[in-house]
Amino acid sequence: MAQSEILDDSLEILDCLDRGFSRFGQSVGNVVYWKFQFTTKLSKLEVTKRPDLFSLTIQEIFREGGKIVENALIQELKVKFQIADRNYAGLEDAMNSIKTRSFQN
Repeated sequence: MAQSEILDDSLEILDCLDRGFSRFGQSVGNVVYWKFQFTTKLSKLEVTKRPDLFSLTIQEIFREGGKIVENALIQELKVKFQIADRNYAGLEDAMNSIKTRSFQN
């Protein structure tokens, strides 16, 4: 897989995440990305490389509501990437399915 294809997938994933966050308000995504960057010292683009840390950030902010937020993000990923319609363990699981699918093509 070419580096440009990986970047394209990353940008498309971030676009899906933005759409999912928008369900909860205009600035929700900005707050989550900011906290992710602040606590991990990683850039927004690195969310796709470390979905575990991004999921942890969501859980830290929303606590019990984190699952609802993650489910909204997963729904957007399912539609865009046409990944299996199953119950994912979380955002990390769904994003790993996209990576696995991308490497198989």
